[in-house]
Amino acid sequence: MGREDRFGINSYQQEVEQLEKEHTVLFRQKEAAYERWKRYRDEGLTYERYGVEEEIKALQAKMKTNKTSIQALVDKAGVSAEGDDLDYVFITWVMRYLPVGIVGLLFAVIFSGAMSSTSAELNALASTTTVDFYKRLFNTTATDQQYVWWSKGFTVLF
Repeated sequence: MGREDRFGINSYQQEVEQLEKEHTVLFRQKEAAYERWKRYRDEGLTYERYGVEEEIKALQAKMKTNKTSIQALVDKAGVSAEGDDLDYVFITWVMRYLPVGIVGLLFAVIFSGAMSSTSAELNALASTTTVDFYKRLFNTTATDQQYVWWSKGFTVLF
């Protein structure tokens, strides 16, 4: 889908391209400023770092103005373009700055945490079902081994 299709009106194409170019330039300038800031931080140059912080704030303000202009253009074109840039900050940082092996390890940690939580929930539900329903209503004289067996069975059912 081209820009004409995205906005539906050819008259906005040049404005969109200009704003995109401005955004790209501002982004690259801000990225370079961050790199300088990190270098100054590592070298212990506090005064220089303060100057770069001011530059980064100014670039951020320009980027916000650029984003506002883009939003105004989208509104003028009558197109709905809702979204939240914050949704992609972490994943973009992970994919851009971490080595491939660390990315894989990070995702493995996230999935293992999710699986651990799910396991704990299933075991808690099975234990509750065994003690509160099976033991009270169906078999009050069963051995502990039988209760463990029923608990495992409830885990499979859930």
